[in-house]
Amino acid sequence: MPEALLQLENIKKYFPIKKGLLRRTVGYVKAVDDVTLTVYKGETLGVVGESGSGKSTLGRTAIRLLEATGGKVLFDGEDLSRLTGENRRSFKRDMQIIFQDPYGSLNPRFRVREILAEPLIAHGEADGDMAGRIGALLDDVGLSRDYVNRFPHEFSGGQRQRISIARALALRPRFIVCDEAVSALDVSTQSQVLNLLKELQQKYGLTYLFISHNIGVVNFISHRVAVMYLGRIVEVAEADEIYHNPLHPYTKALFSAIPEPDPLLKKQRIILPGDVPSPANPPGGCGFHPRCDRCRDRCKRESPCLEEQGNGHLVSCFYPETTSHEGKDVTI
Repeated sequence: MPEALLQLENIKKYFPIKKGLLRRTVGYVKAVDDVTLTVYKGETLGVVGESGSGKSTLGRTAIRLLEATGGKVLFDGEDLSRLTGENRRSFKRDMQIIFQDPYGSLNPRFRVREILAEPLIAHGEADGDMAGRIGALLDDVGLSRDYVNRFPHEFSGGQRQRISIARALALRPRFIVCDEAVSALDVSTQSQVLNLLKELQQKYGLTYLFISHNIGVVNFISHRVAVMYLGRIVEVAEADEIYHNPLHPYTKALFSAIPEPDPLLKKQRIILPGDVPSPANPPGGCGFHPRCDRCRDRCKRESPCLEEQGNGHLVSCFYPETTSHEGKDVTI
């Protein structure tokens, strides 16, 4: 049994809705609603779903960029909500994030040298060999050491994302949240960055929570995949298992949207009716029931829990469909 590194237990993150002159709270946006998830050491857990499903909020809550409304975050067995002062600071070294927009996440007034030195200085690791450590970080991400005096605007999007990855590696973390880390890049650059992340994982034993709306990219890089819908996890399984045998109707619809590289091959596209419900006013029972063609009365009354379907395949559905998904291997 692999060893757990990050455990999310019944995590909730609600954002208040304020109205009126006195800014009174009149409701809540339930961005993440009762999520329980485990990330094992050395693995990549992909989290996929439509925009607004709560993926990024879940990742940021996991590393305490956002404080959870409810539930617990356990990192290596320690409850992060109970850590204060220097103990909390030491855990921050082990948990880093790579943001979606590399240009927006890098200080435009800092040179590469200052960008990579900042986390080292902040954690008291500034020493006489700072130049050597910065050079080694650039080597790790495939950039020339001559780039240390350049500003972010002098690089391409792919190069800027490599700088962001180097900054995340500066403190040698054990866990990294990749929040849509390749979605702003073109396809060829995406493949280079994905392969780089895989190489770094093998080299340093990293653990990733890889967040993306592109299920093909997630399937390519991940060991396991978790599917989110309306703030909840609806299916979790090994990457190959979930690709060849998705059980939840929402997961099937996501896979049907993957473009087929061969124009002569046709596959059935599943078009979900209606729109994604508002997380400020989610439907009762199963959150997916207004768009599900297998909805029954029970789905409207009760909310299903994640249940084992065999081979570690968990699905949150009262009536999972067991027919296999037909398709070719995902290529990037």
